[in-house]
Amino acid sequence: MIDYKNININELTILYVEDDETIRGNISAIFKKICSHIYIGVDGEEGLSLFTKHQDTIDIIVSDINMPKLNGLQMSSKIIELRYDIPIILTTAHSDTDYLLESIQLGISNYLIKPFRIDDLIDKIKQSYFPIYQKERILQQSKMAQMGEMISMIAHQWRQPLAAISATTNNLSFKLAVNDFNKQIFSDELNLISQYTQHLSNTINDFRNFFKKDTVKNKVYLEDIVHSTLSIVEELTKSKGIKIVTRLNCNEQIETFSNELKQVLLNLIKNAEDIILENNVLNGEIIIPNYAIAKSKTNQTYHRI
Repeated sequence: MIDYKNININELTILYVEDDETIRGNISAIFKKICSHIYIGVDGEEGLSLFTKHQDTIDIIVSDINMPKLNGLQMSSKIIELRYDIPIILTTAHSDTDYLLESIQLGISNYLIKPFRIDDLIDKIKQSYFPIYQKERILQQSKMAQMGEMISMIAHQWRQPLAAISATTNNLSFKLAVNDFNKQIFSDELNLISQYTQHLSNTINDFRNFFKKDTVKNKVYLEDIVHSTLSIVEELTKSKGIKIVTRLNCNEQIETFSNELKQVLLNLIKNAEDIILENNVLNGEIIIPNYAIAKSKTNQTYHRI
């Protein structure tokens, strides 16, 4: 069972915001020793600026409430608009009920009354980060499962060309053994081997590109998403006695993270495949339709797949 106490703070990056110079100096010195990295703000405005600039690397926020320019609650509200799931711990010298209620409404992870022991702060950090830690563990397990599936799919797609290469080389070896050498035949057979090896290389590139993380959106046809995904998974699915049927009736482009959409479709196909196999369905079929529903009032088009 996963316990929040097992979280290693050495791996976390913290944004610490405190206007009191003495407290800020003392806590920052401790954070620098026990955390991976720390960003330090002297008020809510600077804290918001630091988060906006470094939000992709910050794991958790520890902030005072009573600060100039922006108080901790105002800063937290703006930060949550940028990233709703960021854990935030607020510290204050007052156990003010209004602050507590507003913190709950904002979705603040935890609350500490000053003065506090550093052990209590560390415990609150671990508690607050625990939901994200659990999610990351699940995602990691999912990635490992996907990697296993990917290796199976590569092995299946490689089996035929590897067998063809083996047969071709055996044939050439036999001809050499019986002194049946024909330059044109040997040249043709070697060209075939070259084509097979190129196919193997292309397969690796296809898988690498398929699982590569998108950094920008691109315009793509949904049909291309489906065909690209099926080129990865269809043969292995067929080998299990499952047929994939496509009914593609939309030729409009959409702007999306295409590789992420492909991986979503791949997961749906694999989930459907698992259900068919678990229920011992004979001649199972996975049907993939796609179509667009136009919404004239909003001038938007909704795609379903």
